[in-house]
Amino acid sequence: KASQYLNREIKGSELRIVPSSGHTVMVEKTEEFNHVLEEFISR
Repeated sequence: KASQYLNREIKGSELRIVPSSGHTVMVEKTEEFNHVLEEFISR
């Protein structure tokens, strides 16, 4: 809920939810995390 609130309140923000992951998404879902990060960096 907090992430959805912040996404609504921060103009230009983008919320990505990675299913079946916790607080260490970069360890649990490395490939998916890296893909999202690469998309962000390449903007």
